[in-house]
Amino acid sequence: MSGWRYYPISSLPSALDVVWCRFPLEEYPSVPASKCRPALVRQTAVSEEGGKPEIEIVYGTSKLLKDQYPFDLFVEHVRDMNEAGLWQATRFVLGKKAWLPWSEDFFVPGVGCPTPVIGRLPATYLKKLEIIMRFRDRLQIDDQLSLDVR
Repeated sequence: MSGWRYYPISSLPSALDVVWCRFPLEEYPSVPASKCRPALVRQTAVSEEGGKPEIEIVYGTSKLLKDQYPFDLFVEHVRDMNEAGLWQATRFVLGKKAWLPWSEDFFVPGVGCPTPVIGRLPATYLKKLEIIMRFRDRLQIDDQLSLDVR
């Protein structure tokens, strides 16, 4: 869709940033959801066609369900939650991801934040994420949902 209200390329978040996002529903992948939630930034890009900013994000939820989803990324320690801008323990569902336009339509500033970036995971989470992704590959845990709205 060409009508997105894009943020400037210079404002693109970095990998491991946590953003406030209107993650689309599976049934309506190009429509921003009405509910905002935290999402983890995996990577960013600028489109070859049109030079528009876009990011790949991972869905965040407060439904931990650790026994059912041991190969997702959990942020539960208060210090880590504070750094990430999270007010409650959060599970990032690694199999539920989306490429979205870096736009006001999908990303909104969090309460008390001037931008949609609400925080950043500590650097130690990069190693945790690498280990979890290696296990997911070995166990052939497929993506549950992968949207591309760009």
